Amino acid sequence: MTATALTWQYEAGISIEMANGDEHDLRIRGNVSPFIPAKTYGSPENCSPAEGGEVEIVEVWDETRGEKFDADDLTEDDLERAEDALRAQADDDEPGYDESRDDDWGMEP
Repeated sequence: MTATALTWQYEAGISIEMANGDEHDLRIRGNVSPFIPAKTYGSPENCSPAEGGEVEIVEVWDETRGEKFDADDLTEDDLERAEDALRAQADDDEPGYDESRDDDWGMEP
């Protein structure tokens, strides 16, 4: 993970099925802006909408073939999975979140 302006850069892997039925493992590199949840309590002047959480795919590497993969060739479903995988990497890296404390709030891990 590296900082880039107001985004962080992450890598994640997904597997896709090509049109010919072959499965390829892809390594996705992209920028994820930090998600800031909405503040919907308190006086109106202190409330704010949610912002951030955008994902920009920078590079896709086909690990099966050992070559660069054109991100424009990803299907809509594969693109969504790639963005979700990058967001998951960002979520795992969120400072101050400790899943072990979920029980303290009555939430299941």
